[in-house]
Amino acid sequence: MSLHSLINKIIPFLPKKTSQEINKIIQNVLSNKTEKMSLIVVLKQIDDIIVPYKKKHNANRQNWICGQIVKYFELHKISIPQSFVDIGGGNGNVLHFFAQKYFLPKDDCICIEKKRDTLEKSEFQYEYSHIERIKYVFLTEKDDFEELVDIDKKVDCILCMVSLHHMTDEYILNTVFPLIRSKLKAGGYLLFKEHNANSSDVVKLIEWEHHLYYLVEQSGQRSLNELENYANTSIGNYKDREFNKRWIEKNVECQCIETLNNIFERGSLDETPTQLYWQIFRKK
Repeated sequence: MSLHSLINKIIPFLPKKTSQEINKIIQNVLSNKTEKMSLIVVLKQIDDIIVPYKKKHNANRQNWICGQIVKYFELHKISIPQSFVDIGGGNGNVLHFFAQKYFLPKDDCICIEKKRDTLEKSEFQYEYSHIERIKYVFLTEKDDFEELVDIDKKVDCILCMVSLHHMTDEYILNTVFPLIRSKLKAGGYLLFKEHNANSSDVVKLIEWEHHLYYLVEQSGQRSLNELENYANTSIGNYKDREFNKRWIEKNVECQCIETLNNIFERGSLDETPTQLYWQIFRKK
């Protein structure tokens, strides 16, 4: 799949000519033909083009992958988890799916995101609209998760879906990995989704995927202040699949039991431009 198809996946219903125009702009950046043009200027140029084609996201768009997860558990005769933590879970749509489908208590569906007073500086903005069904916990690097959640609480499943690369190594090692290690039950599952960033070309595509998602996340035009903040503060800590596997197994006392493709199925890997994949880890 090419950059062109990546653009059309993120911004559906683009006219062919408009899609080609955006493709050309990005290709010029990737080939250094516009090296004097800052990322902010390029993002503003693309944002101006795509404003008429921005659509409100379907709040249930993640239900399909949730169904894939359920199907995997049922196929392998694994009990459906009854308690979850979602690290970097955004609005909590995945947790809301499980909370509704399996009538889970609010305190057993915990969505971890950045602290509220730092949200205006965040890459993405969320409505946190499922507060009646799931529990939101907001952390900064100084917060202790156990001060905000029952110290004895452990869960059946921890989700970490394309969120690790938005964090620094220091935060991962000092906050995220200890959280997984202490809060996942023995025999519990870590469902991990990431990019296999195994080449500089793949990393460039991942970066542009994130840039485009940032632009379409909000209707209307992005302000220059928003674009400057995004360009100056967003983190892209990408690693390859084998590194992530070894890193997690070493630091969270889990063993990888299966690697799946981007749609949570066995089969060919790395068939999407940004090489998304899933790994299932089981706590020892």
